[in-house]
Amino acid sequence: MINIQSSMFNAFAALLLMGASCTTTDKKAAPENNENERPDRQEYTFKYDLHIDESDDLVDSISVTGWARGQQTDFACGHELWVKQLPERTDWIVENDINFDSIPDLMVFRGYVGYGGQGGDVYDAYVWEPERREFVFVDEFNMIPDPKFDADEKTISTCYRESYECIVSATFKWVDGKLECVESGQEEFEE
Repeated sequence: MINIQSSMFNAFAALLLMGASCTTTDKKAAPENNENERPDRQEYTFKYDLHIDESDDLVDSISVTGWARGQQTDFACGHELWVKQLPERTDWIVENDINFDSIPDLMVFRGYVGYGGQGGDVYDAYVWEPERREFVFVDEFNMIPDPKFDADEKTISTCYRESYECIVSATFKWVDGKLECVESGQEEFEE
């Protein structure tokens, strides 16, 4: 495994301390047939609420709840955004198969990182665990700005401008159920 030696990635670690949360409550969706049965993945839909700061009309946090069979499930998550955003975004939540198991997972917008509009959006991610029938938070995912998914290679890659002089790239792969950086690099430019 290759460590990413980038100040932007080190800054991500500090930003993570700003408070991602995912909670499980006692509220469970009422199953149609079996009271103890949790909903299947295809039964889930998601609703999100944006908190808009009245002083500047920008979104500063998001909360997401899971719904199935017409009722709220025990899935809920929320966090402050790294940088406030205009409310017109359309990709606050994205359902995408991020671990290449053919089951859609959930990505929740976290913020934007990079330099001069050449960075990328960052998301918190929750993968569906079919045996447990629940979403599980992926700690490492919000370290991947503007993730690009390659289903053939089963990799997630990123490439973004960290500063005027530096472009960072990295490739991640799922290893034993964990997301690991398998290749990374930086390209430095002189002024």
